[in-house]
This record gives sequence, C-alpha cells and structure tokens, in this order.
Amino acid sequence: MFVSEFAVSMVSIKGGPMVELIKIESIKEFILDINKQFLKKVDIFASIDSTNTYLLNSAKKNPISGHICLAEEQTAGRGRQGRVWYSPKHSNIYCSLLWCFRDAMADIANLSLAVAVMVSRALRHYTLDVQLKWPNDIFIQGRKVAGILLERAGFAVVIGVGVNLYLPETLTQSWMGLNEIISVSRNELTGLLINELLAGVSCYEKSGFDSFYQEWQQQDFLVGKKISLQLPKNIVSGVVQGVNEQGELILQMEDGAREFFRCGEVNIIK
Repeated sequence: MFVSEFAVSMVSIKGGPMVELIKIESIKEFILDINKQFLKKVDIFASIDSTNTYLLNSAKKNPISGHICLAEEQTAGRGRQGRVWYSPKHSNIYCSLLWCFRDAMADIANLSLAVAVMVSRALRHYTLDVQLKWPNDIFIQGRKVAGILLERAGFAVVIGVGVNLYLPETLTQSWMGLNEIISVSRNELTGLLINELLAGVSCYEKSGFDSFYQEWQQQDFLVGKKISLQLPKNIVSGVVQGVNEQGELILQMEDGAREFFRCGEVNIIK
C-alpha cells in the first residue's frame, strides 16, 4: 500500500479545542486485517479542491481500486446537485474511495443507499441512534450529520463521504456536528468509516443492495412522513412507505395508489 501524508499530529481550531490531524498509522488501527487487502493506496492532503475530483482525475489516468483520498480541508467541496459542501480546516472528515467494478455495465443505482448504511455502521460503533434519509443522507436527532456523493468514471466509481464533527452555530439549525453529543477521535472514526466502506463495497459488488436492505428499513428516517418530491419535470407529494429492494422510494399518493421513484429531491411537509 502506498501512502502520502504530512507530519504534524495535532492542531487547534481557531483557538478552540485541539484536534488530531489525519494520520494513516492511527487510522489503520481501526481497519480489520480482512479489509486491509482492499486498501491499495492512501493520499492525505492538508488542502485540496475536492477529494472526489482528485480521484476522478486519477481514475482517468491510472485507476486503482481501493484508492483512498483524505483531506484536512476542501476548497471546492461539493454535495449532490452541485451544492457547496462546507469543508473548513481540521474540523470534519472528508473522505473519498475509488472503486473499480469488475462489470463496467454494473447497475449501481442503489449503491448510494448501501453506502449510507456503511456510514451508519461506522457511526453506530458509538451507540448513536442513526437514521437514513433517502437517497443517501445520514441524520442524528433529526439533523444531517453526514452526506454522500457518488460519481462515475467508466467502470470506476468515486464514493465521497463527508462527516461533520465541528460546525459553527450559524449552520446547526438543520445540520449537526458530532461534537455536540459525543467526543470522537477523527482518526478512529475515519478508520471505522474506511473499514466499513472497504468491506461494504466489496460485499455490494457480490450481492448488491440485498445485504443492506434490512438495515435501511430499520433506520428509515422518512417512513410515515408526508413529503414533496422534486422530479426533473414536476413535483409530486405523498406519504413515504419506505423503500423497496431496488432502493426506490415508495410513495402513497393522495388517491391511495403507490408509486415508486429512483431519483428526486425530498422536502418534508410539516
């Protein structure tokens, strides 16, 4: 395994608490030996535009399945639909994994849901009550604590995960930093996250969403909630009945009919 990283181990957040810098030796303590076989390369940056962009560019030149990119800061971090992902220095976890599927035509439509379960597994090591919001947001106490961005480059997929640890009060109305409820080691959580991603994506490649479906059902944040769903050409509304085995959102419409959706932007109707 090739590793590139930097030297300092601790830093203060603008005069606030001392936090760990991401260090591969500390991370590896939390990756099971059985999963280390999938970890082929790790790049750690003090600052980068986007961990996803870095791996997408790498995939075009020399795709390495099991290539991880981590950063202390992203200057152009992004989420779904091109939204800005708040990525200040030394505050959160910014992690991307490049994975090369053996089948270039593999249907990965529900991979984002499976990845959400993988992130949840890492967080539940701390006995947290984690909920999953379709298609791939991670919630605790009704607020978003992590998000996922999947991008494809041929037979390679880049899986980006952002986990909030420290957030300013101006952002905490609908978002949460884990430090609000629990003290978390960044290296430990990063190691747990990578461990679950390596094991989970390997499992997904063999058996698809089946291995994650039950856990998603148990943690479904939207079940029973009335929502509006922004589609490419219109907006529909209904009550969420869960997701099916294909990862599609099930909506009960006003006329009682059930409809299934593979994409869309969810807004909860209060």
